[in-house]
Amino acid sequence: MTTKTFSNELEKIVLNDFMDEKNGGLFASINTGKTDIVTEDKLLLDVSLAILAFTQLKNYQALEECILALEKFKDPNNIGYFEILDTTSLPYEVGKIKTTFTQLLTGYSLYEAGQVTDNETLQIKGSELIEKVSDTYFKYNHAMRFTEDWSRILSEDKKLSDVSLFIYVLNTLNIEKYQTKSSSLIKLLMNFLDDQKGAFSVLNTNNQPIESKGKTLADLSLLIFSLSTILDQDTSYVEIIDQTIQFIIENYSHPFTKGYWNKSDSSGVVSVDSTPVYYNHAESPFPIKSTQSHALFLLALKKYKISTENSQYDPIIKELLTQLSIYFDKKNGGLMLGQGNWFSTPTTPTVPLARHTMVPPFTVGSFVVGNNRYLPLHQKTATLQLIGILALENETVSIEKQLPHLPYVKKEFNTDKTYVSTGRLSTSYIDENDYIEWSEKTISGFAFGLTPYRSPLGFKSDRTPQNFSALHVAADMKVLDKTIPNKENLQIILRSSQNSDGGFGEQPSLLSELFTTYCVVFTNYILGSYDFDVKMCIEFIKNCQNPDGGFGNAPGYPSDVWHSTFGTLLLHILDDEPKDKEALIQYLLNAQNIDGGFGVIPNGVSETFSTFRAIDSLRISGVDIPNKQKTIQWLKKLQDTNGGFKYQENKTVSFVGSYHAIGALYLLNELPDDVEQAKKWIASHQSPDGGFSRAENSPSDTTDEGFIAIHASYMLEQKINPYWVALIT
Repeated sequence: MTTKTFSNELEKIVLNDFMDEKNGGLFASINTGKTDIVTEDKLLLDVSLAILAFTQLKNYQALEECILALEKFKDPNNIGYFEILDTTSLPYEVGKIKTTFTQLLTGYSLYEAGQVTDNETLQIKGSELIEKVSDTYFKYNHAMRFTEDWSRILSEDKKLSDVSLFIYVLNTLNIEKYQTKSSSLIKLLMNFLDDQKGAFSVLNTNNQPIESKGKTLADLSLLIFSLSTILDQDTSYVEIIDQTIQFIIENYSHPFTKGYWNKSDSSGVVSVDSTPVYYNHAESPFPIKSTQSHALFLLALKKYKISTENSQYDPIIKELLTQLSIYFDKKNGGLMLGQGNWFSTPTTPTVPLARHTMVPPFTVGSFVVGNNRYLPLHQKTATLQLIGILALENETVSIEKQLPHLPYVKKEFNTDKTYVSTGRLSTSYIDENDYIEWSEKTISGFAFGLTPYRSPLGFKSDRTPQNFSALHVAADMKVLDKTIPNKENLQIILRSSQNSDGGFGEQPSLLSELFTTYCVVFTNYILGSYDFDVKMCIEFIKNCQNPDGGFGNAPGYPSDVWHSTFGTLLLHILDDEPKDKEALIQYLLNAQNIDGGFGVIPNGVSETFSTFRAIDSLRISGVDIPNKQKTIQWLKKLQDTNGGFKYQENKTVSFVGSYHAIGALYLLNELPDDVEQAKKWIASHQSPDGGFSRAENSPSDTTDEGFIAIHASYMLEQKINPYWVALIT
């Protein structure tokens, strides 16, 4: 096993890829490296963190460069610094504000750098800024954001992160004039606590929790970190810390890929809560597994361990290090942002997603696609790398991990391409004509949107063209024996999304993903020809394979069964092979469990999504499914009396999970035990407009749900080619 020192590797990528030698500062976000910048603008937060990081690393040359860069943020008329500069280091108007957390961190970073380097000027600058932030914070009832001259409140919320940082900074400085304020802050902090259930993230002006803003792993970590600083004042804080850690373990643990979620609702339930987000636009409704939150949690636990000389949380520290190793880009270096998930219900996460959807406007590294904004999670931000340096000094990152070698039997899959379907449905309960009419309305220019609607309200996608949607509309039209319009022009639209790395984005200028590359390539397959640079595309696909044999959503992104299927199918249809086919097969085989089902990663929990994907990939790879009868029995017993399938034992019935269960059985030459009830259940998801929804009696969702209903219905009537089911998913 090869290992590298985390902080050294992160230091290299910050110096080589994030630092802007020409204009100063750090680029906010990159994809693979300096030639692939995502957000060129500069953040005060990043420069402040860089000063702290290089002070800790004792890299005084880099520290000096960051202190010089900080001067470009200086507000010439007021104490403090502007917070957002453009790529040439000129201030944006919206960046001419003063945020409590960022200004305080900046003051502390200057003071700390001055202390370590024995630079009195830096210490004075830091102290003056800390005093200004402190005075303003107490004068204006602990507000979080002010105008550039500190005279008006822009946001009056009281944030747990602000109070936690203040407690840490003032107690670290240990200056007598701050003792009264520090005591007052500790009393304020107690208002955030929720009686053995962690702490709320935000209070209103009356010190009451704003429950709709929930709780976050980052804020809870900062709470642990700050209290660990003052344990010498009151040992009762140990109980608060222990209760907070226990709350995180019990409520935030990720059910499929380990690690921890980044947030929960006020009661600790990890869920998609769309209503508050719809009205305040402050965050995504979707929880994710955030690498940055993991780094902060690690930083807090290490601080607590040093303060108490107690190693009881070493297993959690080890798990956090493992998670950070997983999201360390093995090909290009640096920490990637993390992993999202699709949710079948508000509290039911399912398949992995390398995107954070519905993020707020102007989120660093995010893109707008139609009426949705999403954040590709395989990119890297400067903020994350710098927090990583602070949390991971002297820690090591694992580069390779060997999986057990499992025996298997080869068995060729029937790759008959002479037909797709064998006629229209005859015993279905869905209205095909209504769906065809709905689907045809998704035409947008020469391509297709996710819905037929131009400007919908709610959280419904609009008709803006997307490559994801093109695949499913084209596939449905092929199955339904309808003419696909504008084929040549559609291929031009698709080709325009190919990037210089050979992969495809959701739209032109967006980052390449294996998922969207799959959508584009297989839409071209359905259209009858490959109108793009195939050689470059194959190179991109192969670069997405990892040393463990699996594929990630982008080069260097961690493997899972879901994305391994895309890699397998893409190389198969383009008449090529993975760099290491045997390693891919072993990765997939190791994802099978004793119950016959497959998890999303080796040793993961069995669920229908990954079971279908693994069966699909193995059959396309010419491998017979081990323990086939067990797999069939496991799948069949997941069918509910209503006809749908639970996606996992003892979990909820899932519309998308049911498609995967039916598809897995179909590739094993089997059908559900109650086919008739399954047909009725799928039909019950058709909305009055002709489209389909994941929930019964709800507005239609997207072309994805339509694809699921059509293809599952054709499988239940055995009127669709199993090879097509394996390829188009």
